Amino acid sequence: MKHFKIYLEFYFNIWVYFRLHEIEENMVGGERANDNELKERRQKKKRAAEKRSKVVAETNRSDDEENQILMRAYDNIQEELRVKTDALKKSKQKVRNEL
Repeated sequence: MKHFKIYLEFYFNIWVYFRLHEIEENMVGGERANDNELKERRQKKKRAAEKRSKVVAETNRSDDEENQILMRAYDNIQEELRVKTDALKKSKQKVRNEL
């Protein structure tokens, strides 16, 4: 009787192993786990997405550089305007003092 239980347990374990393997194969997504064409398409999409993100990053970087150039030009114009306004005020005050 003891040998029968051992054999029964052994065959049950084998059945469980094969049943689990069968369930794994039939799981959602498992049926295409070894599909090389699908893997290649995923890799191609991933590379395209990485390329697009690099282009966007480069565009943002160049936009930042352009914005910095424009801000420097704006600051220079603002400074020039402030200097000329001060000079005009001084001239205006000088004319008022002469009258």
